[in-house]
Amino acid sequence: SSSSAEAASASSCAPMPVASAEDEPYDGVGLEECIEALTADDPEIAARAADALLDVPAGGASSGQRGAPWAYAVVAAGAVIPLLALVQRVRRDARDGLKPKPAESCPENTDAVVAGGDAALLVLAEVANAAASFLQEEGWEVAYDEDTERPIFVDEKSGMSQSAPPALERSRGDWVVGVMIEALTLIQPLDVDEQTHEPRWPVRVLRHVWRSAESEAPNSNDTPTSLSVLDIAVEEGGFDERTRVLVRGAWRGSQGDVEGEMDPNEKPGTALDSWRDATVFAALVLGLAADSIPQVKPKRVLVLGLRCGAVPAFLKRFLPSVAVDVVEESAAVVSAARDFFRADFTEEPFGELTREGFRARLDRTPPDTHYRVWSGVDARTFLEAAARAPDDGAASFFDGVVGDLPFFSSNRSALEFFRAMRASKLVHPERATVALAGGWTSDARRSFGGACAAAAA
Repeated sequence: SSSSAEAASASSCAPMPVASAEDEPYDGVGLEECIEALTADDPEIAARAADALLDVPAGGASSGQRGAPWAYAVVAAGAVIPLLALVQRVRRDARDGLKPKPAESCPENTDAVVAGGDAALLVLAEVANAAASFLQEEGWEVAYDEDTERPIFVDEKSGMSQSAPPALERSRGDWVVGVMIEALTLIQPLDVDEQTHEPRWPVRVLRHVWRSAESEAPNSNDTPTSLSVLDIAVEEGGFDERTRVLVRGAWRGSQGDVEGEMDPNEKPGTALDSWRDATVFAALVLGLAADSIPQVKPKRVLVLGLRCGAVPAFLKRFLPSVAVDVVEESAAVVSAARDFFRADFTEEPFGELTREGFRARLDRTPPDTHYRVWSGVDARTFLEAAARAPDDGAASFFDGVVGDLPFFSSNRSALEFFRAMRASKLVHPERATVALAGGWTSDARRSFGGACAAAAA
């Protein structure tokens, strides 16, 4: 429609060509259901969902009202990444104003795929419109830089401009507002690949898995979360300069917390890009160095949570003599680590093993060149299974445990976890180093407090 096209133009200054979706919106669909449908394998369903999102009542707004409360609710519900995925699914040609490539030369651009991309652009444009109103309230204007063909932000008092979205008072402590403002820059490419003529997006969606048990977070309150793999471009860098991140739940912006990150141009294990990972690794090294008791068997370390595979890969690279086992519950995380972060490991599907088979495999250390991932099992179940397994008298002690602190709903559950760790006989009660890190949500902080009390007990 003409009004939708005008909305897109107002928010992004020089938008990509957008056509209105012709399908009728869903009747009576809720916000969560609509966002879930954005990730459907069927492009027609995804296109209809994106179109319907424009009319879904959200944030106290009535159906069809798309002001700031509606936009805020859409972003808070985690819609930005699946919407970007629909936009980027459309193959575009920079030589023709970033219009979709014709289906004759690009079979991937079916009518449904293009309709989904157009509808997603319209939704993001409405979000950007709301963000522009926030900026205007605090003395900023959104303009268009003809040289870079990108939006810029102009301070109305000084007349100075900048390419990065400004930090607003409204966005302090509120990641949703920050993502809304960043949305102004997300639908315009940074530049174009000279060979393929494909756009380089500020944030490219490589994979997005909607909320499911397969993507459940080990340090959450057991509420299924979405899982995303994204490439964050280095704005002033070359076409191939980017940071690859693993995100659980709603994306909180380019500077938001992530589950794991790495430079895809580097070999896995080259560096630890997270202060959390670096801290637990340093604690482990100090603990292993302090253990002066000679061992016949090589030292073994248990990692709770695979994430992008950075921690176990770093361990194997810089402590090659240490045998590394990883416990990872989420099948989606295991798949993402292997497919996008080049994680190289031996997988042991926990659910396929008998109790006797589990202990027999556990007693055997992983190969020197790989770490081993026990998939489909959470840390508590892993420890309990080790304690219940038939004991042949040769306990498999780990010299260190690092990684993600499991979520504890109460101090009692934290106490039970550490008791299970002791009872499992996997961790030496006197010599082992345990270094676990939690998240920064309010629930995670309460869980961490309970864990500290339980560990001391």
